[in-house]
Amino acid sequence: MHLGHYVGSLANRVRLQDEYETILIIADLHTLTTKNEKADIEHIADNARGMVLDYLGAGIDPRRLPFTCNRPSRKSTELNTLFENLVTVNRLSRFPV
Repeated sequence: MHLGHYVGSLANRVRLQDEYETILIIADLHTLTTKNEKADIEHIADNARGMVLDYLGAGIDPRRLPFTCNRPSRKSTELNTLFENLVTVNRLSRFPV
C-alpha cells in the first residue's frame, strides 16, 4: 500500500463502512492483465494476503465490509462466459484503450 491509495481510497472506505453495504474485492487476477514487470504469478496469493492485512491494519472491519477474491473458480468462469456472450464487438470498440 502507498500513501496515495490510503488517502484517496482506503481512508474513505474506513470512514464510510458503517453507512454503506459494500464488498471489497481483492483483484488478484487483475495483475495478470497489467503490463507490470513486477507481476509474478508465484507471489499473487502472498500479495493478496498482504493487501488484506493492510486493509485490516487501516481499520476495515470484515464483519461490516467483507472481502472477496477473484480467484478462478467454476462460477467466475461461467459468469465470464456469459458476459463475453452479452457484450458486442461494437460496444467493445467504444471502450478507451
